[in-house]
Amino acid sequence: MSRIQYYSTLFAVLFVCSNLSAERIPSPEGVFYYQPASSVTGFEAVWVDPSALVWYRHSGFQLMFDYGNSSFGRSWGTVVNRRSVAIGYRYLDDGSGDIISEYIVATGMNIGKTMALGVTFRRYTNAPDRVDYKNSWGLSFASRSGGAFQWSAQWLNLNGGKYRGVETETEQRYSISYKLYRNKVIFSVDAFFSTGQKFTNADFVYHLETKPINGLYVDLYIDSQTNFGLGVRANITQYIFGLKGSLTHNGKHDKSTYYFGATDYKQPSLTKYK
Repeated sequence: MSRIQYYSTLFAVLFVCSNLSAERIPSPEGVFYYQPASSVTGFEAVWVDPSALVWYRHSGFQLMFDYGNSSFGRSWGTVVNRRSVAIGYRYLDDGSGDIISEYIVATGMNIGKTMALGVTFRRYTNAPDRVDYKNSWGLSFASRSGGAFQWSAQWLNLNGGKYRGVETETEQRYSISYKLYRNKVIFSVDAFFSTGQKFTNADFVYHLETKPINGLYVDLYIDSQTNFGLGVRANITQYIFGLKGSLTHNGKHDKSTYYFGATDYKQPSLTKYK
């Protein structure tokens, strides 16, 4: 069996098996901010697409704090990575009294020269509405050949489990990116849907990232419900500072995530290295 036939068969098995579930339970929002799966790199890969850790073989950490409901730091999280292995944690408090705490472990490995496989394990240690849904396994594949196009495919909650006594569905995410202007602009589209949904009913997110100057990144996204977000990141030598803000379709502030971190990677920087 050729490599293409092998992975095609694997995709088909995953799809058929995951269609046996019934209840949708996507991951709760907060702290772990949005990035496209097909273009993500660095720390964000731990919760977006672990396959991308293969192309970021460095070490570092990141801290994140949410601002929302007139409160700062009530929800927070952290990520630590070493080569192609990363561990993350987030604590979510929306002010209603329900607390969610989650650990996530992810790793990526090469498949040939241009493809990668990622594996994710998520564990809820506190989640009132997910009493019988605590462990979740995920699998992803991604390709980055060095050309203009990149893609990623991801399946979460492969082990099923129950939510409020009902078997759960597998969450799917398919992403594609296209690089423009010597990689200074990247346009991405992500589709989110469960195995119980048709692709035409998927939630789409359209994302545009620009690099106006060395070490500065600005991005904009809009989803199927016309909610939108803005983000900015600045690299100062090996340190990272950033902000991701999201707004509803009528322009009302939803939440913002502030983050900072450090890496041993000699990344593009606004200032010169000594």
